[in-house]
Amino acid sequence: MIDTPQFPAIEEDISENPAKWLSQDITIDEGDGTTGQTIFAMIRGMGRIKRVRAWMAVERALHQGGRDRVINKLEQKEAELQEHGERPSWDEYRAIAEQTSIESTESVAVFLDEDGNEIEQRSSISTSAVVQ
Repeated sequence: MIDTPQFPAIEEDISENPAKWLSQDITIDEGDGTTGQTIFAMIRGMGRIKRVRAWMAVERALHQGGRDRVINKLEQKEAELQEHGERPSWDEYRAIAEQTSIESTESVAVFLDEDGNEIEQRSSISTSAVVQ
């Protein structure tokens, strides 16, 4: 088993060690559990510029300036986040959740015949989250 290189300052800053993934080959996963495409899937799922930049620093440190495919994906992700904005942090999500209440609404439809007599009634209940 290969020892994962350590980057304690980065791990403290973003709560993970990107070297766990970036120290692996980027060959295509052939179903045997290798991490080749997992690296790119993790990059696609990133929502914070700070994390992208940390991964970029580790990639460059591990691979003499970085592998072109990985650096390109990280740069694309950073540009995407700068253009569209970052996702909220978990703390921000929790704060939003604490300010959110669930409201139920009932809709009722009454069907009438030609003479105006009720022939059928249907109802549905929907719920929605409301940020206060």
